[in-house]
Amino acid sequence: MKAVRALSEGMHPVFRRWRLRKRFIFTLTLALIALAPARADDEWGRRRIVVDATPLDALEIAAPTRTIFGPLEYRGGLALRAEAPRFGGFSALAFDPASGYWMSVSDHGWWLRAKLVTKEGKPVGLVDAEMAPVLGPDGKPVGRTKRFDTESLTMHDGIAWVGIERAHDVLRFDVGREGLAARGQIVPLPAEAKKLPSNQSLEAVCYAAHGPARGTLIAIAERARKGENLPTRGFIILGAQKGAFDLKRRDDFDITDCAFAPNGDLFVLERRFGWFSGLAMRLRKIDPRTIKPDATLDGVVLMEAGPGTVIDNMEGLAITKNEKGETILTLISDDNFSMLQRTVLLQFRLRED
Repeated sequence: MKAVRALSEGMHPVFRRWRLRKRFIFTLTLALIALAPARADDEWGRRRIVVDATPLDALEIAAPTRTIFGPLEYRGGLALRAEAPRFGGFSALAFDPASGYWMSVSDHGWWLRAKLVTKEGKPVGLVDAEMAPVLGPDGKPVGRTKRFDTESLTMHDGIAWVGIERAHDVLRFDVGREGLAARGQIVPLPAEAKKLPSNQSLEAVCYAAHGPARGTLIAIAERARKGENLPTRGFIILGAQKGAFDLKRRDDFDITDCAFAPNGDLFVLERRFGWFSGLAMRLRKIDPRTIKPDATLDGVVLMEAGPGTVIDNMEGLAITKNEKGETILTLISDDNFSMLQRTVLLQFRLRED
């Protein structure tokens, strides 16, 4: 270090001036970028996109004709891709029946809204797609703030609730009235929620529109406690009884999303990753009558999928009824903006017959 310092101190004046000029130009460039007015079509503005969809006709690669997985029937899937820099990282999924649009949020603070096209009960593509920045209470994109990590989404009657990791917040958006330009309003949370692990906090939010838990909004942490299979923590944010509860974890699976079915049952999506075991996903069904303060929730495993299937990092779950009255589970993956991963959308029918 002394030799480096001596060399710097003995630098010829010409080189000193060149170094100062270079610093000035760099600083000026950054300032001009920061002061440049945002345009409707720039990286912070709302934009329409074209989404390419590749069919995933089989869930299991080695058994392409298999469609039955316990109580679930695989209906089909899509590998999604778009020439848009913000496309990817989708960690949640919800359907707005009033508009007919599907919505998602990326973990960089962006909305995705599109219509899902189906043919003979199978998903075939996304149309009328657009992306826009998620706006905070001050009207600024949350992607520029500590609330950038938007990880979960649920909707009811035009209201969207978004769970945010790291900042440990839930924001409420009136997208029914204001569309993607809606500003998020902070939803009060228990003090305990603010003490969750930074990158394993509010990974799932879901609203019950029907059934025993009707009117209840819950948020669940990915992994609230250190330890392979210790229960995670959930919070009843809206409803007749507010408070916190535990949700059991097994086999080192983490919680990635939740959704209430039209009949009121609670479904939980889980994910596991190991450097040697690869990616796996699991779906559990939980009795909604057990959602109470201080309760410990558990449920039955509906299915698991791992290596040898077309799954990726499955993080989003939505449950709807189709025109035939069938209960459909739709899942989406977070590709982490990695060239080694994909944005995958999968659909299953819940076999209730």
